[in-house]
Amino acid sequence: WGRSREERRGLLRIDGSVSLYDRFRANVWTSGQKASVLPVPATSIVALKLFDSLARRGAMPRPQVIYLDSAHEEGEVLLELSLAWQAVAPGGIVFGDDWTLGSREAPDQSEFGEGVQRDVLRFAERHVAELDDDFGPRVQPMRTLGRARPGLFVSYLSFQWSRRGRKR
Repeated sequence: WGRSREERRGLLRIDGSVSLYDRFRANVWTSGQKASVLPVPATSIVALKLFDSLARRGAMPRPQVIYLDSAHEEGEVLLELSLAWQAVAPGGIVFGDDWTLGSREAPDQSEFGEGVQRDVLRFAERHVAELDDDFGPRVQPMRTLGRARPGLFVSYLSFQWSRRGRKR
């Protein structure tokens, strides 16, 4: 993880399980965001299906923002994107990480994100009419690298961005 042995130990509970979820919940609470963030200890596929189901029944509003930290497996990324797109509110944002770009120093690093890239590009192609292509210029201060496809903007921080249009 790029952390010292002591720091890694601090992330473990006594039973050996990882305490990142506990830390995340504590950070949400102390930052005053508990009314805006709903942490769900589930796989992304289960959580996205749950959000969509609850929203369709009127039990909760659709999320405005969905962040995916995918399993990086081709096909699974596309499934997660499709479920997130169903769950997100009209005009909401779906984004994720690991759109990796190789460099001169580590050209093979892009292999890690190839499945992510292919699936994100497939998704953007299938949903081009729903993507807001004006989103990129609005996030330009955030140093967006460029427009990979209409409505799909890739930042230098290895995120892929897309925004739903108002159509349903």
